[in-house]
Amino acid sequence: MTRKARKLPGASQTMQVGKPGVCAANPGSEYVVWTEGTDFTLDLSAVRGAAACRFYDPRTGEIKARFTRPGGKTQRFTPPDGNDWVLHVMATSE
Repeated sequence: MTRKARKLPGASQTMQVGKPGVCAANPGSEYVVWTEGTDFTLDLSAVRGAAACRFYDPRTGEIKARFTRPGGKTQRFTPPDGNDWVLHVMATSE
């Protein structure tokens, strides 16, 4: 079952996730997503060019390797495992 995530105060965008999740965003520039370890989609249609992405493990502080995704469309993300993860996405000039 897909539910719409809650919107954080001051955030201008939410995301769709399979379990509860939260997205704070400055669309086209920066996104911070918390998820309970399930695949999710994030609307990057406002991003022009590429977006730099990194997963952070809130339990250990581990930062996974940087990867990029093209902007201009909705992208699917898969966390490293089934635990809580934070994804940080920033538009780049690449």
